[in-house]
Order: sequence, then C-alpha cells, then structure tokens
Amino acid sequence: MKIRIEYLLNALKHNQIYLIVLLMFILVFLYGKNIIIDEDNSKPTECIAVNDSNEIFSIDNQSTYFAVKNIFNSSEGDYYRLKFVAEVTPDIRRSVSNTNEKGPEYQYVNMDYPYKIETIINSQSGEQKKIGEISIEGMERKYYEYIFKTDGNYSDVVFRKFNVNDLEKVIISNVGISRLDISSDTQLGELTSTKQSIVMDSEIPELPNNNPMRHVSLSTGNQQVGQLFEASEDYLGGVYLSMNMVGNGGVGDYTLNLYMVSDENNINILAEPFRSFRFQTSDFDKFNLRGDLYKIPFFFPLEKGKKYYLSISNRSAVTNRSNNLSIGIWDSKDQNVLYYKGKDKNYLEESSALFPIFLNSQYYNGEKLTNNSLIEDLGGGKGRFHFSSLSQPSDLLVPEYNLYAGYDQYIKAVTFWGEKKYSLDYKFNTIYPIKRFRLNLKQAMGLYPKATVKFSLDGTTWQEIENQKDAAAPYLFSQTVEMSENKTTSEIYVSISPKDDPNDFANKYLAIYDFELGADLDMEKK
Repeated sequence: MKIRIEYLLNALKHNQIYLIVLLMFILVFLYGKNIIIDEDNSKPTECIAVNDSNEIFSIDNQSTYFAVKNIFNSSEGDYYRLKFVAEVTPDIRRSVSNTNEKGPEYQYVNMDYPYKIETIINSQSGEQKKIGEISIEGMERKYYEYIFKTDGNYSDVVFRKFNVNDLEKVIISNVGISRLDISSDTQLGELTSTKQSIVMDSEIPELPNNNPMRHVSLSTGNQQVGQLFEASEDYLGGVYLSMNMVGNGGVGDYTLNLYMVSDENNINILAEPFRSFRFQTSDFDKFNLRGDLYKIPFFFPLEKGKKYYLSISNRSAVTNRSNNLSIGIWDSKDQNVLYYKGKDKNYLEESSALFPIFLNSQYYNGEKLTNNSLIEDLGGGKGRFHFSSLSQPSDLLVPEYNLYAGYDQYIKAVTFWGEKKYSLDYKFNTIYPIKRFRLNLKQAMGLYPKATVKFSLDGTTWQEIENQKDAAAPYLFSQTVEMSENKTTSEIYVSISPKDDPNDFANKYLAIYDFELGADLDMEKK
C-alpha cells in the first residue's frame, strides 16, 4: 500500500499540468451550466424580459391543452403582457344527404359557437393561476392579449379547452410575453394600446351550407379547374376548397396557379401563371380542416378591384381514373364563374369550387404597419417594436411588392430571383422614435449566391451589413445600431440583393429566413 501511495504522489508531481487540466474539466462540468456567454451583455437595453415564440400550437379532438414551457420567470408583484393569435377551424361537418347512381352527395351542418379557451400560468412547483378566457366566434383569426400581475414565481403558459367535448381544432400562434415597467394598477391606465399587424383573414368566404355538391376528377393529364375573382383586399392569403383523394391521389406535384386576366370583358386568361404553389398528397394532413374541406395557404399581394384567375392543376402530377383528386363543385347563386380546362374540352359555368381568402393591411393614424409586427408600450416611457419571420408563406407579405419574390415551403424561406439591378426590399415602420435596434437574418447556404444586405434610416443613405466571420454561421447577417440623441427616425429600410462577385455561381436565386428586427422605442415622443 505504501509503495502505491508513493507511486501516485510521484506521478502527480511530474504531471502537474494534466492535473490542472483535469481540475478545469471538473469545474466546467459542475458549474458550466450556469456560465452564460452573451456578446451583447455590454450593450444597453431597456426591453427587459421579452420572450416570443414562433412555434404554432394546436388543440384538437385528441387533446385538451398545451403548455408553452419556460417562457417567463416572474417574481411577486411583476406585471406582464401575454400576446397570442387564435383561430378555430370552420364550424362544418360533412354528412351524406343523398345517395344515387352517381354516388353520395354531401351537405354541411353548422355547429354551436362560441368556442372557449382559458389561459393559465404555471409555476415549477405546480401552482396554477387563471389569467383569462377567450371566446372564438365562427372562423375568425384574431389577436388577443392579457395584462396580469403575478403573486409568485411562474414560468409556463397553458392554453386549455373550456369544454373538453369540443371537437374543433384550435390553432394558437405568435405567442409572446413581456414584463412591464410598472409597479401598480393605477399605471395600467397610462399604457397606450398595442398596435399589431398580425396577418388576419379579413374576409372569410361564405362557404355553401346545405348545398349539394358534385365533383370533377383530375384524372387525365393537364387538367385544371379554377375560379375567376375580383380582389377586394390587398393580399391573397389562400384558398378554401373541397377535395377527395381517390386511390393514392396521384403521384407528383399538384399546383395552385394565379393568373392575371388581361381582358376582363372577354375573360381572357393569360397563358402562363405568374405565381404558383406546389403541393403533394403527403401535405394534405396539414391543410385539412375537417372531412374533405381544406385550407391551402397561398400568399401574394393583389391590386384591389382587379380580376384574377385561381386554379388547381394536375399538370405536374401522374394521375389516372383510379388515382386522382376529386374537386367539389357547388352550384353558384352569386354569379361566380368557374373555368374548366381538360384534354378534350374547356368550358365556363356559373358555379364555385375555389374560395379565395383575402387579407388586409393594418393602419394606425393613417400609417401602414409592417405585416407580422407588433408595437407595445412597456411602461415608463419605454416601448418595443418586434418583427419576426414566421417560417410560413405569410412571410411573403412583408417585403415591398416584388414580382420576382416567392416562398419555398420546403426550406421555409422567402426566395428571390435577383440580378444586380433588382433587390428584395423591406420597410419597417415603428411609429415611435427608435432608440436602438438589432437586425438578424440568415441566407440559405448551398448553391445559393452570396447576398449583399444593407440598411438605411431614410431610404437614401445605405450601410452594408457584413456577414458573420464565424465559420459555423457564414450566412448570418447581424447588426446592432445605437441612435444618437440628435438623430430620430421611426423607419428602417433593408435591402437584399445578389453580391457582385465574379467568382460566384451564375444562379441568382436568393433565399432569406429567420429574419428578426427588434427596436427599443421612445414612447414619450411621436
């Protein structure tokens, strides 16, 4: 035993450097989880305890609640603002109304509303506190917020069905929570209202009720069925339609196509669509609302009052009589015009198959707000502007109108076919003067060319944002700007274009994602 101890002491004496390294690893293991390296700790900030989630949550007939874990960390006497968007799937069930030699015909039956959701905060120790309850009417998609005071340490937010027997699917998104710089209930009245421009369905199509349907099958090559419509709002947000999958539904891509109508009197549809959205039968689950009713997202700016043609086509799919899509058709009482194009015949008729969903812009005192942004009063003269891309097709509604912009649902990015003379441009309106702001965005890697990203505070003088030198994130662009006291603005411009690099790829197809802009605002000035 004595020999072993002497041997050990001698080994340690001649290997002190290894002992030191070993001790460092032990210390890191024991305490490293509490060591946080934040390169922005030295930067001043007034937007404290603000957390936002880009995730989308849902409650369906298989669940009664969901929880957003560790979204805040409260103390007794803190005031918070909880923000979220909620929507419920349509109040429609399919039922067979008649069966004949042509097969079943269907009717739709309304269900009872409103649909209630209650919101609860949870602590790590299991304590719960209800902070609010909402009632969702019809198919509306709305923004909600609660301001509440905590009586202890809470960390989670829970959304729960009020009636566990409700069958509808509720979707909750844009969840965020902010700690307010107030200390009493009397200060609540001093807060200005939140200005939000979350993209909403401004006009829900009036879907047929108790109206028998017939079907058109996309079973032969290069068929399409579509609807002519007049744009009543600023944006197209998607389409409602009834579809049945026959067999495996076909192989390959189906496409939604948006066409311009050049001669509205003669309904002259231009030969090629200027906007398309591809999907496959494997995507159906995420589009399905109930039974054979689907809501497919399809976003693009429109010109109010102009007529368009929106169609679904099997041009890029392989279908036959045993494997295809069957599209539901309603007889129209509103002079809606349907156009069918097939191998052997084309025709127009007064009926309905595709119901466009329109979206409108949000304004405050005549100023247009940036889509998917939010301006909130944190109290004490402090405010916050927040914009974050959602990795959803609605991200396409944020940049300025650009015919070359699109959305790639597979890489979840805004795309842009650019040349040196073109750019993808954004304008952010914060309403209130900016004290400081931070901008982050990522560019897709791979075969995409390098991008040039610039920002401006007046739309005239531009400053380039260098991409990160870190090899782990070579396509990350980030910039923090402190405003000087004699420089005030409430607008930020961002421009993205292909980098002028002779060694770059010939492909000029840019893809932008994880775009986020946050700004501290002076709410005492306007």
